[in-house]
Amino acid sequence: MRGVYRSLGRRRRGQSGFTLVELLVVVIIIGILAAVSVPIYLNVRKAAWNSATESDLKHAADSIENASVELGGNLPPNFMVAASTGAQKHQIASNVRYSYSSKVNHTQTTVTLSSGVSMCYATTGTGNTYRIYTTNSNNLSVYYVYDSATGQVLKKDNPNKIAAASSTQEQMQWNPAGNGHRRPWHKAPLTKCPIEQRYGAPSA
Repeated sequence: MRGVYRSLGRRRRGQSGFTLVELLVVVIIIGILAAVSVPIYLNVRKAAWNSATESDLKHAADSIENASVELGGNLPPNFMVAASTGAQKHQIASNVRYSYSSKVNHTQTTVTLSSGVSMCYATTGTGNTYRIYTTNSNNLSVYYVYDSATGQVLKKDNPNKIAAASSTQEQMQWNPAGNGHRRPWHKAPLTKCPIEQRYGAPSA
């Protein structure tokens, strides 16, 4: 920096230009600042992505509980929602409208996901508990999971970079059956989330 000040002094005295050494010093300083600031910036972005993923997971757990109340104490059918480039809302059990000949109102509860966040929800055990997984497409090195049996939210490494959901699907679909009623049929059974299929049930 002293060289820079000397050059500025020469310019004030009518001399012009910087020496090659002084220019190299400036370039080196800029390089050092960039080397320090870029990792910090990337870490801040990664922390923001992780925060959104965890926050969406906690809100999804609240939504599942609300949907269960709307469904008379029953947990909604399993489902997963793929990531989107923008924020999105998914209505829980939107296809639960008719149960054979008995009409059942679908839930009004929705799950809201941030941009890049995908989630998978599946019941466990005898169907009285569940787990929810969320990942962020911007940072697939980790995933978050909520287990209703323990009430814990865990952050886990994701070495295989598996998304919580690569597509949006419901466990239960509905088929027209005449007489204004519809009967359920399973289009693509969703018994376990993709992450759990790969790594098994999470441990604390």
